[in-house]
Amino acid sequence: MLKATYTYSFNELSGKPKRFLESKPDCTVKGYGVSTDTVTLSVLFDSTQSFNQYNKLLYDKFKLIPSDLEFI
Repeated sequence: MLKATYTYSFNELSGKPKRFLESKPDCTVKGYGVSTDTVTLSVLFDSTQSFNQYNKLLYDKFKLIPSDLEFI
């Protein structure tokens, strides 16, 4: 399993990345916090393959890259 943390501006993307990932079967949103304009989104991916797939989609769709990665 792989835990990725994404940080982005709420004013730019609001909850779109979270809603996008919540609809996917092989990842779980573990944390979502908003402070002023900054969102921190923590996601647990079932495999490296699912991380690679969804990470590419998050970049293509929202220009997000993980600010932190952790193997669990």
